[in-house]
Amino acid sequence: MKIQSKLFLAISFLLITTFSFSQEKFENEKLALVNDIFHNTTRENIVSYMENKHFDTDKVEKTEYLKSGVEIEEELVFSFYLENEGELEKIEILYGKNKKIVEVTYDFYGAANTSLIEKELKDKKYKSKIDNFEILGSTVTHYIWRKSRNKNSFRTYFSNSNNTGELTYGIIE
Repeated sequence: MKIQSKLFLAISFLLITTFSFSQEKFENEKLALVNDIFHNTTRENIVSYMENKHFDTDKVEKTEYLKSGVEIEEELVFSFYLENEGELEKIEILYGKNKKIVEVTYDFYGAANTSLIEKELKDKKYKSKIDNFEILGSTVTHYIWRKSRNKNSFRTYFSNSNNTGELTYGIIE
């Protein structure tokens, strides 16, 4: 009886852990991509991963970056580009000192995509918070999307004037 009880507890723990920490699945291609990059890539395999997703890996930009509010002082940014309907789209991946991803940002063409992304986040029970700030005298509005018990968040932004959108996933302050 003791072995059966221990086995039952072990299986229960594994099932609960799997459901609690499993990667969420998204229908939207852009949501799925940033989520997949964050959870399933490393600095060692990111170039081949992005190549498989048809991003230009010949001109990968690597830059040092300082981000306040995170316990890391030095970060490395990888930038990948994709041509979409004549417009360049960019994915930036920020890595911390520990070589783990801090956040993934997707700058894309087509501001209307942002409303589709936000609808899916809302349908998946993410709650939004408005984050306004000033850039060169203009107010910019980002939406921060969080779900209880998740340490990572999404951030969305769109500009109708230049028909672009931005989606970020990761440790967002």
